[in-house]
Amino acid sequence: MNCPHCDFIVNDNTEVCPKCGGEMSVLKNFPSEKTFAPLDTDISGEENGSKPFTPPDLTQTMESIIQSLDELDQASLQGLPENVLRAEPSMQNDVQSFEKGRFWIRFLAFAIDKIVIYVISIALLIVGALGVGMNYSPFEGDFIERLGEVVTFPYVLILVIMTMIYYTYFIGTSGQTIGKMICRLKVVQTNGEPVSYGQAFLRWVGYLVSSIFFYLGFFWIVFDHNRQGWHDKIADTYVVRV
Repeated sequence: MNCPHCDFIVNDNTEVCPKCGGEMSVLKNFPSEKTFAPLDTDISGEENGSKPFTPPDLTQTMESIIQSLDELDQASLQGLPENVLRAEPSMQNDVQSFEKGRFWIRFLAFAIDKIVIYVISIALLIVGALGVGMNYSPFEGDFIERLGEVVTFPYVLILVIMTMIYYTYFIGTSGQTIGKMICRLKVVQTNGEPVSYGQAFLRWVGYLVSSIFFYLGFFWIVFDHNRQGWHDKIADTYVVRV
């Protein structure tokens, strides 16, 4: 041990430091390392009545969260017929048994998609108008006419291209556009497999065909037993509820 006065190393039984003459009795009452509790001693606090600390069980916590989500999911399906199956990404079985999306819910999804596309297109139109406004004053009488002459064709062209990209990308990626996500619809192949980008593009071309004769291709959904429009038949797809 060391002298408490000069830090000189002395024997454990030494009472007086041979270097400074200081008394070593100060260290007699200091507990040695043997008096400390060993590492395996229970220090949880059970002896003095306090509750021991236990770390949370992460596995049990995750199971509780998953169970709560399952209960919420089951609650959202209450009221649906028992024979209605929910469409999953890997629908490889009897796709005929899935509930098909009916006309009005599909019309709502289509309207939402159109709103999204038109909002973006109007923003592009405003940008174009600002560019044209650098050369023409909005206070001139023929400003609107000149704006229409300069902007109309690029606007329509961009709108068509943007619509094609919108439907091809979203349907080819997940089978759902923004409108279909909100309305809980999904586009799948007639064999239950996911739609490819090629089929998504072909389906968009089918939109044009369905629109030719007074939108008869869209109203065909009402009468078709599989709720297919002309664009669905062209691309060999179904729209199912999820």
